Amino acid sequence: MDRGIRLRQLTYFVEAARSGSLLKASEVLRVSQPAITAGLHDLERILGAKLLERNRVGVALTEYGKVFIHHAVNVLSEINSGVSRLEAVLKAESGHVAVGVPPIISYRLVPLAIARFKANHPSVVVTVNPAHADVLLPALKLNELDFMVSGVSSAEQMAGLAYDVLFHERLCLVARRGHPLAGRRAATLEELHGYPWFVPYPYRDFRAQVHALFRDASLAFPRNFIEGGHNIAAEYLRQSDAVAILPNNLAADSIEAGTLIELRSAFDLPSYPIGILRRGGVELTTIANLLIQEIRVSAARFRTPAQAELEPRPRASRPARRRYAQ
Repeated sequence: MDRGIRLRQLTYFVEAARSGSLLKASEVLRVSQPAITAGLHDLERILGAKLLERNRVGVALTEYGKVFIHHAVNVLSEINSGVSRLEAVLKAESGHVAVGVPPIISYRLVPLAIARFKANHPSVVVTVNPAHADVLLPALKLNELDFMVSGVSSAEQMAGLAYDVLFHERLCLVARRGHPLAGRRAATLEELHGYPWFVPYPYRDFRAQVHALFRDASLAFPRNFIEGGHNIAAEYLRQSDAVAILPNNLAADSIEAGTLIELRSAFDLPSYPIGILRRGGVELTTIANLLIQEIRVSAARFRTPAQAELEPRPRASRPARRRYAQ
């Protein structure tokens, strides 16, 4: 049987059945009545079944027509939905999306995702605000940002926001190549205490985590330390015997290049979540959702095998009580 059914034939059939009149269907569709009649005849011929029968007031569905009408409506509905979504994407191709990303988080993930995104949407303007979370969170709530890629902040700061975890960033202990502790057994906090330290600034949460490590080991925090922006971390470490606990994404390039090494530690290092932060109950634009989709795809590269196996699919979650690094 020839199954070459055309959309216009389904449209004629559905409208005739809905209005109960070929004349009314022709008026709604702005097509001549003979054209609608011919289209319906062709559809019935293809299906091998009578779909409509004439009566005194117009037309009505036959038993075969009652079987087929639901499928015809669903086909047209899906087509219309697809066209609407495509039009929304096409309209957004020249749009703008604003993203807030604390610099210490944006180092690898966000550039990778934006590169993928811009390859498919070259006319879209993407603005990345690399400020600290304390600055970005109010901007997000004031609708100055579409969304953020961030760690978890305090419950008060997260109020009214939805958070979808992408992966957990691990922290690593790093130092220069050729450091006195390189190649040795796992370093203890007692050994590390005597070396200079680099602490990322203004990310006070990282300093708090390092403080906690020494405090739990009944050691005072080293007095020989500097606080500095993430942009000077690698070079400062390379030029000194300093050590630092840094997010893996921040240290990875230098480790791969061989200018920094990851030291083994005799203590467990914490990790913290990285996720998408958005206003709760607010629908994002199509183009913002497309960028988030690219971020999700790129984030898969930063999950460890254990995380990929254990972590559920991203979903909105309540803010954690504990404050994590941002």
